[in-house]
Amino acid sequence: MGAGKKIGNGIRLAIMAACYFLAARCSENMQDAAQIAVVSLADGGVTAARAEAICEEEREEELSLCFWREQKGLQFSCEETGATVWATALLTEGDPELVARGSEFLAWQEEGCMTDAKTAQELFGTQRANGQLVCCGGNAYTVYGTFESLERTVVLRTGGLAEVQTEGLSGAAAQFDHLSLKTPEGTSAKAGAEQLLMRCGLSGDVADFTFPGMICQNLLLVLPALLAAGLIRILWSCLRTGVRQRQSGTELAETQNAAGRMIGLKGKFFCAAMLVGVAAAAFFLFRNHLQIPADMIPTRWSDFSFWSQWWTGQKANLLQILGSAQGEMQLEALWNCGLSVICDLLAIVMGLSFLHVDR
Repeated sequence: MGAGKKIGNGIRLAIMAACYFLAARCSENMQDAAQIAVVSLADGGVTAARAEAICEEEREEELSLCFWREQKGLQFSCEETGATVWATALLTEGDPELVARGSEFLAWQEEGCMTDAKTAQELFGTQRANGQLVCCGGNAYTVYGTFESLERTVVLRTGGLAEVQTEGLSGAAAQFDHLSLKTPEGTSAKAGAEQLLMRCGLSGDVADFTFPGMICQNLLLVLPALLAAGLIRILWSCLRTGVRQRQSGTELAETQNAAGRMIGLKGKFFCAAMLVGVAAAAFFLFRNHLQIPADMIPTRWSDFSFWSQWWTGQKANLLQILGSAQGEMQLEALWNCGLSVICDLLAIVMGLSFLHVDR
C-alpha cells in the first residue's frame, strides 16, 4: 500500500471517528428529551392553583412535571443599575428544569426567578446575580441564579400567579397553557402524559420525542454493525482459504510470517475464537441498545392497518412538535436530533468507503 493511500485511509478514518463521536454526543442529549412529553393544554389551560395541586398529587407517582406559559417581549429592569432588558418570560409551576436546562434550583422556591447569563450581565453587570432583584411591571423578583440560554429568558416562579399584576402577565397569566412531563427511564413519555391527563380530567395534544430519539439511537448501531461485518468477513475468509503457500517476489517476503501464523492450527483456532467473539459482541450490542418503542409493535400479526395508522400518528406528532410553542429545551432536542442523524450518515458513508478501499 502506497504512502498516499495510507494517508487517504487515515483521513477517512479520522473523519469517520469524529463524525461518529459527535453523533453519539448529540444522541445522548437527545435521549434526555426522549423521556419528556409536551402537552398543549386545551380549554385555555389550567389555573395556577390547580397546577400546584396536581404537582403535589403526582409527586408520589415519581413523575416530574412542569406547567408553564411563555410570554415574549416583556421588559425587565434593575433599579440599582438602571439597566433594562427585553426578554421572554417562562412562568412555571413544578420543575422548571423540564423547560429551561439549568434552572432546577428554582423548583424549591415558591417565588422568584432565574435569568440566563447574558440577561444577568446586562442587568447587573455580572453573571453572579444571586440575591439581586429584577423588576417587571411593578413587581420585584429575587434572582436565585443564572443558566445558559440562546435567547434572553427569565424563568419565573410567582407563588400563585392569580395575585400578579405585572403588565403583560395579568389576567390570562393565571392559566398555564403547556405541560412538560418526564417519566422514569424505560417507560413511554406519551403514555405517561395521556394517563396523567386522564387522571386529572385534563385534555390536550401530546407531542413526544420517542421516535426521533429512537432514530438517533438506532442509527448509532449501523456503523459498528458494518465494521463488525467487515471483520467477520475477513476472519471467515482466513478460516476457509488460509494463505497461499506459494507466492513470488517481495509478496512472499512480506507475508511469510503471517502465512505461518494463519495456516497453522493455532492460527485457525485464533481466527475462530475472534469470529465468535466479534459475532457475540455484535449480538449483545444490538440486544442492549436497539430501541423498538412499544407502540411500534402490533398487538396481532394480522392487523394490516397498524403501520398506516402508526405512521399517521407519527406525522401528527411531528407536526405537533413543529407547530406548537416550545421551550428552548425542546428546540434544542430537535437540533440535536438533526445533527446526530447528519453526522451519523457521514460516519456511515466514510465507513463504507473505508471498507470498500480495503476490500
